[in-house]
Amino acid sequence: MRVLATSLAAVVLVGCSTPQVWYQSGNSFDQTRRDLGGCKADSARLTNPLAMVNFGFALADDANKKDYINNCMIAKGYSLVDKNSLPAGVTGVLK
Repeated sequence: MRVLATSLAAVVLVGCSTPQVWYQSGNSFDQTRRDLGGCKADSARLTNPLAMVNFGFALADDANKKDYINNCMIAKGYSLVDKNSLPAGVTGVLK
């Protein structure tokens, strides 16, 4: 249920012009950057034909990679939020 609510919030927020950031209460900026980097690295492997011979993702496009990164971050407990909605002094990592 929480994942569904977070997913819906992310979809609604996509249309906003304010920058979107990944945020999870209690995680540092550096930890968030590491987690996002890991999700991006995983998504890059999805489009590497040499790494994906057995998985059938060799033709994954940018939309698939973005979906993978978003789902990866949500699975790690992050939410994609409006940068201006963060508490004072808190920094999220840009999408």
